[in-house]
Amino acid sequence: MEHVIITTDLSSESYTAFQAPAKQLYIRPNTKITLLSIVEAPVLIGDPTDIFVTFGDMDEILAQQEQKARDKLKELAVEYFAGTTVEGVVLRSTADVADLIASFAEQEKASLLVMASHGRRGFRRFFLGSITEAVLRLSSVPVLVIPMKE
Repeated sequence: MEHVIITTDLSSESYTAFQAPAKQLYIRPNTKITLLSIVEAPVLIGDPTDIFVTFGDMDEILAQQEQKARDKLKELAVEYFAGTTVEGVVLRSTADVADLIASFAEQEKASLLVMASHGRRGFRRFFLGSITEAVLRLSSVPVLVIPMKE
């Protein structure tokens, strides 16, 4: 593998993709590793007349989230990929997260995209959807799905 992109939503479940034996499937000498996290604008719920968030405020909120994500990716790189060159990338989602992930992997000419599956079932999956499933449909790059540990 020349370039492997590993997605994370920074939840502990997503770290399954970083751990042995999963990473033994894709780590080779000289493999370029990119940890990818997506920051989404928060969903504001309530009466729109009661919410006073300007575009500047929202931009500041997202900038803070991006910095926190970059810091966490650095920690994860040290914890799980010591001795390997790892790049942390945080993207801001303005649309569909799955499409953004698939497009980024293609743009970066990745040889593999690695994603942990949260393993949601039933109503939770219907309600929350499955980003992993959508990426599988959209990606022109091979996708390795690592199931969440139970």
